[in-house]
Amino acid sequence: MNTRKVAEQFAVFFNANSNGLFPHIIYNNVSRTKLDPDANLMDGAQGNSYANLSYGTYHRYLQTAIDSVEAHFDAGILLNLVEHNHSVQQIELGYLLSAENLNLSDSGLNAYESESSLNQISSISASSFAEVIRGYSSFGNLLFGASYNGYTFNVVPTLDNPTPGTNPYLSGGYTLQSYGSSDSGKINAIDIATPYVGYRDNANAYRAVGVVLETAVVGFYQESVAQTIY
Repeated sequence: MNTRKVAEQFAVFFNANSNGLFPHIIYNNVSRTKLDPDANLMDGAQGNSYANLSYGTYHRYLQTAIDSVEAHFDAGILLNLVEHNHSVQQIELGYLLSAENLNLSDSGLNAYESESSLNQISSISASSFAEVIRGYSSFGNLLFGASYNGYTFNVVPTLDNPTPGTNPYLSGGYTLQSYGSSDSGKINAIDIATPYVGYRDNANAYRAVGVVLETAVVGFYQESVAQTIY
């Protein structure tokens, strides 16, 4: 509910701050009780012919956007906006790293670079993999440090909140596995899992989430790739 609103606000502020550039945004307009494009075809469409058609359309749009980004940029960032209903109210960032992976020391975490959906951007960055995931200039830390109209948000992983510990945690699923850079390519995919209350339950909240995401994306890209988006 209202994840689309977050994406729309992200796009509005990205467009305004960049003097006219647009991010690619692909919406799933079908209820996830009927279609889940963040799963494989069999699980996501359940063999229904209409769901199969919508599933294919969604992923063709996504692949078209990815092809465009890879053709023009050294690295791309894909944000997969989903929700969670966990008891700990914070933004959970998924990088195809399990809670057990994140519970490791930085030196232990560094061994999982190639398995992460941020593999490509980490290989470009002058920082270690663990620093890219939860260091000072990590996406999560920049997201945690951003604010809008009095709104700030707790995030995991960050510099001061580096691991979910024993709390439930979404590490990322089909979209990150299919399009992130754990295998190859220039696309670095991040699951953005948000609670509802205080994050998407009113216009001020979902606008603030969109704004801080835009701020963090721009800063993270510049810190990691040493190039500005705009």
